[in-house]
Amino acid sequence: MVSFVECFFSAGYVRHQSSALDCTEGRWRCADGSQCIYDVWVCDGVTNCADGSDESDETCENCTASQPWRCADGSHCIQDSYVCDGHNDCGDGSDEWEETCDNCTETQPWKCADGSRCIRDSQVCDGDPLWTTGRCADGSDEWEETCVKWNCIEGWWKCGDGLQCISDNSVCDGNNDCADGSDEGEETCQDWNCTEGHWKCANDSLCIPDLWVCDGENDCGDGSDEWSITCENWICTKGRWKCADKSQCIPDSQKCDGNFVPGGCADRSDEFIELCGDCSDTQWTCADKVLCVNKWQVCDKTPECIDGSDEWRVTCGNCPVDAWYCPINGNCISQTQVCDGEEHCPDNSDETGEYELQLLSGATWILQTPLAIQFTIHIHQNDFLKELSVCSFFFPVVWE
Repeated sequence: MVSFVECFFSAGYVRHQSSALDCTEGRWRCADGSQCIYDVWVCDGVTNCADGSDESDETCENCTASQPWRCADGSHCIQDSYVCDGHNDCGDGSDEWEETCDNCTETQPWKCADGSRCIRDSQVCDGDPLWTTGRCADGSDEWEETCVKWNCIEGWWKCGDGLQCISDNSVCDGNNDCADGSDEGEETCQDWNCTEGHWKCANDSLCIPDLWVCDGENDCGDGSDEWSITCENWICTKGRWKCADKSQCIPDSQKCDGNFVPGGCADRSDEFIELCGDCSDTQWTCADKVLCVNKWQVCDKTPECIDGSDEWRVTCGNCPVDAWYCPINGNCISQTQVCDGEEHCPDNSDETGEYELQLLSGATWILQTPLAIQFTIHIHQNDFLKELSVCSFFFPVVWE
């Protein structure tokens, strides 16, 4: 069947021709085939179909599965959960009549003591007596005599004082959901089996969502969710990717986004060229061809490449006057890193001061002693400089 569908906008409407629609689950097709509306809108007393078929006598003669309860005046149907919930949903009040509420529905099976309302089993002894959220106005669903005898429904756990039911997912989650705190007690949590989708910390005191395991943050407190022995064999949850060093799971959206830690893998494997492809026009390829870095990050005095090639002297030119030149790889390091007891140049020349290098003609070196006395040496073409400048006598040799 072919029909016209009218789509109305503030400035008018657009009409186009289409075939009868195939509605998805949870939707209902209007009689003329031009619209799909939500199931719960059928026979709800409000016309939603342009042809009015969702409220026609023929449609509403028998209520729908999603709206199974018919109001006394026959005007419309409502959901079971609306019957005896303390609100006049029918308009004629029949969903709240005393004779209606004598027998609660399957979805709202528990009757309040004053008989005014039916509520869900999950609302009984849940610690929330507020009638405005669908509970009993007389508070009978939270009375002590009610809760002591009440058996929590499946998937719920009874607190130690016997007066409250909480969701299994709330047991040993680090928050006191029971008024008496029994859901977080040591005895409770040692014997507790975490619910599906949750992981138990090594200290037996906490269950955390699987999503938090190996995410780079210590959620357990004892760090067991980030231990190498934990993460090496951990299977990342759906939508997350495991870093090459197997130490971390990151969201798929962080792969190949051009950003390094924080927010990515500590080993930067989420940005490897092998995974992400060749560098773009706005990126620079590191010498080891492992990573791409933004061009604006090259020679900014902060190494981004794993091999440090984005800050090498051969990349950036001569080292500035406040830096030390590592001859073995051409890297420049800060003078404050020279003779500090840590190796920053691969050949340890920043700590021993021993190196041999063929210098370009016209190069001028400055040797500075701890007393700030400078010695200037001019190097002629093809000359070699072999200088023993031990840290106890000389500060770094730098380009003038």
